[in-house]
Formats: sequence, C-alpha cells, structure tokens
Amino acid sequence: LREYLQKKLEAVSNDLANADTTGYKRVRVGFSDLMYTPAGRPATGANAQTGSGSRAVMGGRTFEQGGLSQTGISTDVAIQGAGFIKVKLSDGRDALTRDGNLRIDGMRRLTTASGGLVSPTITIPEGLSDDQLAIGKDGSVLAAGRNVGKIALVNVRSPQNLLSAGENAFVTTPRSGTAVAA
Repeated sequence: LREYLQKKLEAVSNDLANADTTGYKRVRVGFSDLMYTPAGRPATGANAQTGSGSRAVMGGRTFEQGGLSQTGISTDVAIQGAGFIKVKLSDGRDALTRDGNLRIDGMRRLTTASGGLVSPTITIPEGLSDDQLAIGKDGSVLAAGRNVGKIALVNVRSPQNLLSAGENAFVTTPRSGTAVAA
C-alpha cells in the first residue's frame, strides 16, 4: 500500500504541476497482481512459495480528448479525436505530441512552443502578418492563401505505452507500436 500511495502522490503532483500545460496527459497508477513462484523445499516436504499480493504500477497516460478553447492565435490548433502531431525534438529524436500550441521559429518553421519541429517541416514565407496565416481543419497551412504544407496526424496502436520524452512529447516504444498516418 505504501508503494502505491507513493506512486499515486508522484502522479498527482506531476498532474498538478502541469495543470495549465496545453495538451498535457495525466498519469495513471494502478495495481498489478504478483505471481507465486516455487522457492525451494522446506524441511516439511511442502513447496514454499514466494511473491504474493499486488504492487503499484504506472499505468501510462490517458489520451482522452481535453477541453478546446479559442485562443485567437493563427498557429494554434486542436486535435479532435485520436491522433498526434509528429515532431522532431531538439536532440534529433522523432516524437509525437497533442500539444497544438504551435509557433514560428527564427527560421520561419512551424514548431511546438518548446521548440519541437513539426514534421514534415513547414516553412512560412517572410513578410506575412498573423492575419495572413491560416490552418485548415484538414491541417493545411495557408500563407496569404497559398498552401505551404500540411500538418499530418499519426496514430499508434497503443498510445498508453508511449514513453514521455518531456516537453509534452512522447516517443514510440515496441509496446506502443510505430507511428502510422492517421
């Protein structure tokens, strides 16, 4: 019980610290049964058993739909339903995010607020004002009415098995499956 409570406290603390983080997904904690295994022969001739009860386990993250709000920022997007935006992290890893708080970096590329580069790369032409930039419901990015790219959504077989990479991004694992076009 102590281990479960400690893990639950850590999960709740993490959730509270990220309450205002756009696209944050809460951590789940649960129980797992322990298996009984033979542990040798005691003096009475009966087989001794080790392992019993249950233990606390991290149950992954929840990826249910969060609340949507209008921000008035032309680069902000929201994903309704399943799917992730594919990004390239600053360390070069490919990752996935549901954080639609997008920005334009110094090289005019579309990025996440923490600097993850939207993949495939979308470059916004120089000299455009915010009101000349639009992102359509299908992910098409329009600059002064001209299509400059598309935010492609991907899915994985088992999102709860994605591994947190920090900065509101997740990397695939063998248990999550690879990212495929949504």
